[in-house]
Amino acid sequence: MSAVGSKTKLKRCWRMPVYLCEDHNEVLPHIYRAIGSRRLPFSGNVLVHFDAHPDLLLPDMLGNDCYNKDVLFDATSIGDWILPAAYAGHLSAIVWYKMDWSSQLRDGRYELGVGRHKTTGKLRVTLAEDYFLSELLYAPSKDLDNISIVSLIVITFNVGSRSRGDDDSYKCAHAEALKLLAGTQHWILDIDLDFFSTANPFCDPFPKELTQLLRVLYKFENETVPDKQEAQTKHEIKLARLKDCWTKGQFESLRSVELESLLSEHSLTADRAHLCGMMSDLPDHVSTKEEIADNISQLQKWLMELPHMPIMVTIARSTDDGYTPSDQVDFIQKGVVDMLEQVYHNQLNVNQCYLK
Repeated sequence: MSAVGSKTKLKRCWRMPVYLCEDHNEVLPHIYRAIGSRRLPFSGNVLVHFDAHPDLLLPDMLGNDCYNKDVLFDATSIGDWILPAAYAGHLSAIVWYKMDWSSQLRDGRYELGVGRHKTTGKLRVTLAEDYFLSELLYAPSKDLDNISIVSLIVITFNVGSRSRGDDDSYKCAHAEALKLLAGTQHWILDIDLDFFSTANPFCDPFPKELTQLLRVLYKFENETVPDKQEAQTKHEIKLARLKDCWTKGQFESLRSVELESLLSEHSLTADRAHLCGMMSDLPDHVSTKEEIADNISQLQKWLMELPHMPIMVTIARSTDDGYTPSDQVDFIQKGVVDMLEQVYHNQLNVNQCYLK
């Protein structure tokens, strides 16, 4: 496969391919096949990602294995499938559209480097945002080799309905995204159905007050530590200490009588308590049908403003993993596919991969 994607004549499909998958990482092989069949260039592609979650974590794999697609597909999961493709050179920009109930990253434009750590050989990022620091994924560029730079734009999609239309960070990011998409025809529209309505399957069975206490306990804190690597190391030590407290039943070390009472009441095992704490900051907003329909309509308006249609559409249902509510997923899916048919004049080739 030639690395000079811009000089390779690309093929166009008569009907735009739409791939409906269950788990979000299952869309990655379809993107790679589009590159291999020259429907997408080897490099310079833009991923526009509508999701309740960034999916910008990193799999536990060696950087060199990113060039072996079979190893890559086996190693990636729902939260870490995007950046390995950026490291391999296929993506030059990622636009993450989120709802205002998703707060993992702030609105704005970032320069994100993905490289191979000189000591471990594993992938790490150069962006010292809390999202990456709290997952122990940050490393300074001096510690990395073969760094690929990707533009990351984060935009809260429904700010207009929340009276934040004057927010400068939103306006700048929105303008950046529109400028980016006006200048390229090589973009992928990627939609997770949990963008419209999302649950937190790790904490949903438990009362909100328990989740809130765990969220405070597990919160990443870097305000008092200016050195980012030091803050990351301190958080790693904190997580290990918390897990040890759960395992040994040392609730007094957590200094919360209320938390101890709630844990006993709901019979959480040590592993379940730790997992719930680690995941307590995930978005949790189950939308009404009216909210879902309105946001699908807003997405339709946004798509109709763009000068170029995407090369392909990838959609993840995300209901088996508990993120898209099972009693809403079919309603959301039908609404999204019907909307895409309207925008692109019934010129879609919809592949229901999740049924195979």
